Amino acid sequence: MRSVLLSANSILKSPPPSVAIVGLDSSAMEVELSFRVSGMSRTAAAKNEIYDLIYRHLRAAGIQLGAPPGNRADPAQAPNNQLQNPATAWRLLNAIPLFSTLTEDKMDSLAGNMKRLTYNEGAVIVEQDASMSSLMIVRNGVVAVEREVEGIMADETRLAPGDLFGERGVLLGAAEPARVRALTFVVVYQIGKEDLASVMRDRPTLAEELGLLLAKRIENERQFIESHRHPDEGQPTSIAERIRHLFEVPHAEHH
Repeated sequence: MRSVLLSANSILKSPPPSVAIVGLDSSAMEVELSFRVSGMSRTAAAKNEIYDLIYRHLRAAGIQLGAPPGNRADPAQAPNNQLQNPATAWRLLNAIPLFSTLTEDKMDSLAGNMKRLTYNEGAVIVEQDASMSSLMIVRNGVVAVEREVEGIMADETRLAPGDLFGERGVLLGAAEPARVRALTFVVVYQIGKEDLASVMRDRPTLAEELGLLLAKRIENERQFIESHRHPDEGQPTSIAERIRHLFEVPHAEHH
């Protein structure tokens, strides 16, 4: 649950969020997550993100959610699905909408070629301005995407199990504008460019979907840069100001 809160983007980092155990029995543990948001309008989005992250982190850790109080089965009678599950790489792909619709043969081929990489807490996975030739999928842990702003590293976003990065280098051959760093012990799976190209030849819509993901990430980066600009940088704010700035039109004098 600490990893859940650490990977959330819609909650405040200060004061720090917290986790407390409020109930415990033979079949389940009840925990309480406490966090703050920047305003009441952000509450619903934050709760939705937290619920999604709880599911993703628990699934990545192989932990099942407990049944509601009064409706809990004997844990000894619970089915052992772990023995029936296919390989980790296959399950990871199957959990991501981008890849879950692949044919079984293509899924098997792609999963078989994926490379597992691990990073200790604090390790830099990708340096800012480095080029990536592989698509990376977070399997476990929390990853921070950090950008240098006026000499200080600031969080641009955080990634959780199931999130991707590296699509900029794979699709455009462009350098990463931010540093990617492990906030916890992190496991990622790497898909090589040639393996990804093979999949895209069989399923061309995958290129469009990855392009949409990249476009969304670029827009988030633009918003991040805008939010970290100082007011005295002389950037136009309103539409009228932007027009005047573009055409070098002076302010009208009022008499």
